[in-house]
Amino acid sequence: MPLVLEQEGVFLQLASGEMDGKTGPIQTFTPISSFFGTVQKGTRIQITAKEGYWKLLYLVKANINIDMESAEKYQLVVFEKENEDIIICAEEDSTLLFLSAEPIEEPIAAKDNFVMNSMEEIEEAMANAAAGKFGRLTYKFHIKMKEAYTLLPLINKEAAQRYELAIEGQTSRIEYKETATHSYSARKSGG
Repeated sequence: MPLVLEQEGVFLQLASGEMDGKTGPIQTFTPISSFFGTVQKGTRIQITAKEGYWKLLYLVKANINIDMESAEKYQLVVFEKENEDIIICAEEDSTLLFLSAEPIEEPIAAKDNFVMNSMEEIEEAMANAAAGKFGRLTYKFHIKMKEAYTLLPLINKEAAQRYELAIEGQTSRIEYKETATHSYSARKSGG
């Protein structure tokens, strides 16, 4: 990924969009610029983003000043759309993620892991997901037999239908039995 805002103490990689005459490798459906990386203690950078775009800064590891205001790790800073220039001063070595995107200006509905334009679309998407129309992921764990007994009580009925365990080199399928105490077992299924 191309480096942007190149200067001493700055290592920021452009993931998507355009900046400093460079283009990030991730293609998006709407204009989104994103970069991530590190800024060393005592370093000052200026980010110039497009006016009218949403701008977000997520602080993975940080103690910084943004336009003369303090921010710390795990904070998400949302900037005004009218703000073009953002000045960051790192008070300690910092890791950050910056996103800038053109507003879509559409209604938003959200529930669980779904974001759509209406609750009707959400319900349809949830039904499609439950029916497997978005595909399925198979998760495999490689664990030792005694670790299996620690893991099994944490798996619910739905998860048990999808997960496979490789216990001591043997591929096993998790069985879920509906009882008053919910019992789980791993059984050998080959391999």
